[in-house]
Amino acid sequence: MYFKEAIIRPYPYAISGELLSYNYDLNSHEFYCEWNELKDIKEPTIFYLPNINKAHVEFDCAYKIKPIENSNVGYLTINNLDAKKKTQRVIRIMWN
Repeated sequence: MYFKEAIIRPYPYAISGELLSYNYDLNSHEFYCEWNELKDIKEPTIFYLPNINKAHVEFDCAYKIKPIENSNVGYLTINNLDAKKKTQRVIRIMWN
């Protein structure tokens, strides 16, 4: 049972900067991630989502959800802000 729960949780796939913290609460189905986006990194931040159909995202900027073919899982992609300095970013995703 442990591995099934580990596979179905969301996680940061690629962070465009320094990962500060992240957590997924299995009981409340809430994912939280905080990172410092670095100005020199141009690649996007990417999160794996185990169910894109029921995800409710709280984030202050634009993002894209890209499904994996023939499934209900996918990736949430956030482009770098291209800011002049390090920027702290936070995302919260919930499933019902």
